Amino acid sequence: MRFTTVFVAALTASAALATTAAAAEQIVNDSQGRPITFDVQAGGVDVSAFAGILDRSLHGNEISDVVVRVIPENQIAAECGSGALACYQWSSRGGALITVPSLPASRVTSSLVHEYGHHIDATYAHLENNRGLDGTASWWSARGMATLLSSRQAAFDYSLGWPRSVAEIFAEDYKILNAPETRHKITWLGGPSQPVLDAIRADLTGATPPPNPGESGSGETKPPGTPPTGAPPPGGQPRGGKRARSRFRERGRIAARKRKSIPFPVQSVRRIRAVVRVTAGKGRRPLRAALRCNTKTVATKQVRRGNPTTLVAKRATPGQCTVRLTAKRSPVKYSLSVKKIRRK
Repeated sequence: MRFTTVFVAALTASAALATTAAAAEQIVNDSQGRPITFDVQAGGVDVSAFAGILDRSLHGNEISDVVVRVIPENQIAAECGSGALACYQWSSRGGALITVPSLPASRVTSSLVHEYGHHIDATYAHLENNRGLDGTASWWSARGMATLLSSRQAAFDYSLGWPRSVAEIFAEDYKILNAPETRHKITWLGGPSQPVLDAIRADLTGATPPPNPGESGSGETKPPGTPPTGAPPPGGQPRGGKRARSRFRERGRIAARKRKSIPFPVQSVRRIRAVVRVTAGKGRRPLRAALRCNTKTVATKQVRRGNPTTLVAKRATPGQCTVRLTAKRSPVKYSLSVKKIRRK
């Protein structure tokens, strides 16, 4: 598959026709004629501007394999997790989804290009039997990822925190390649050097990789240090606190027809058991509960008033799980108990 760098000036005329229409699904062709699908669930969205951001980013035919969903900004936390600005969901059975808020395109550039970096990563894995997203081959070498992993400065999962995830480092580096005006959020490592950016470009265009700067460093512009304590967790990854424990309990209230997401980290292979109770609410089944682990829904049940409902993930791999609760026609008070059972 051939990749090319394309420019917004060459967007097809269909983009102009699909800017602010209220239709749920809109398709815009990039400058090479590839269709980009948008699922617009908010009003006043300039779809052509969103398409322009992607069209300017280094990409290939994989752009037609992802749906970009645009939703109201106040729904992002429920869809993507607390603290998230946007999110990417992918399934090995096919299908990829990027969810972004319905803000002006200039305010979405950083998040949209970062999430598209995850799509590139999901499409072109290079490590055999890897446990998750791992970047591209020349990038891996130029960034010195093997050294960072062996020294426990980075991890395939989120066990060391969001900024030290291999997938997030790659997505941020991809973002800087395509939107250099944005801020690189992996501050402990530093932004990518020119050889690292050249390596990503070579991986995606099929060009000869630049000379390997070696594994002695990571191609960073400043030396590694400690992770920032105030860095935002774009993937909604909780750090510390009661939710990081092997078991925790939580109570709360959800307004009628509203949704609440309760994310928690999983740091090793575990069996997850989540028990949901409705402590106050009208109707026989006033609440719907779902358990998602690493973007995959593993269990969904209706919760009867007065009866505990159990959701189970038999084998949750390191990353993040989320209990998603949706109230029906009336407000609901709930209690939640989560237990993470170590798998041998």
